[in-house]
Amino acid sequence: FVPLHQPESNILCFAWTPPGVSPARADDLTDLLRERYNRSGRGFITATTLDGRRVLRVTVMNARTVEAHVEKLVDGLEAEARAVLRHAD
Repeated sequence: FVPLHQPESNILCFAWTPPGVSPARADDLTDLLRERYNRSGRGFITATTLDGRRVLRVTVMNARTVEAHVEKLVDGLEAEARAVLRHAD
């Protein structure tokens, strides 16, 4: 996962860049990853299009959010990303 900007507010956009995957396929897999993550109950993230590419977007709303919460988000995304790649094609 690669952050795409320095956040100026509570929103961060980031790309999932699975190795060896074409940009067009990565866009499709990004949407699948977001759907799987949201269905898992681990959290909720959105997606958007930046510079013609599909990217993930997280908004941190709770002032009590700490590093452990962000780590849990990343852990959940990594687990779902592995599952997406296992079932791709």
